[in-house]
Amino acid sequence: MKSADIGIGKKLRKVRIYNGLSQQELADALNTSKAAVSAYEKNKIMPTFAMLIKMAGILNVSTDYLLSFGDEHLDEIYDVPPTETKADKTGNERARKLNGRFMGIGDQIRELREEKGLSRQELADELSLSVTSIQKYENDISAPSYGTLLDMARYFNVTTERLFGIESGRKLDVSCLPDDKADMIRNLVDDFGRG
Repeated sequence: MKSADIGIGKKLRKVRIYNGLSQQELADALNTSKAAVSAYEKNKIMPTFAMLIKMAGILNVSTDYLLSFGDEHLDEIYDVPPTETKADKTGNERARKLNGRFMGIGDQIRELREEKGLSRQELADELSLSVTSIQKYENDISAPSYGTLLDMARYFNVTTERLFGIESGRKLDVSCLPDDKADMIRNLVDDFGRG
């Protein structure tokens, strides 16, 4: 996937409006300018990883949702504005988890690669990257593009939040389903996890 194919603008705007925030209010919460928020919404520029995480936290969505990877089922939720603002000010806390690290995803990439029993060269081959790129990502010397980040998430079958080292705590609640349907879903999820 090419970085040029990635854009958060439409979803960012939808969720910002849903949360009852103006561009200026979101900019203030992100400690950035209104022009930057406008540029994100128009897909003229992409936020840094830390800014993406902070943005997702403030807007109470996942980074996957903003990057259009998974969570598409949430689109309809954001079509109708709530009666009160839902902006979650925890974005700063989520972004702070990256402080002191260049990108903060190296350990997660290494861990996922080792869980699959892959060498750096094998992972590089799978993702059509150079082994040097994988090494730089794992050592937090450089960051993958958003396209590569999404390719990694898909390859490892994880969320981008998992790559960022953020546990979202989101779980699939099947408690309201009959036991046979809940078991079917649990088995399906287990099968995906083994695949």
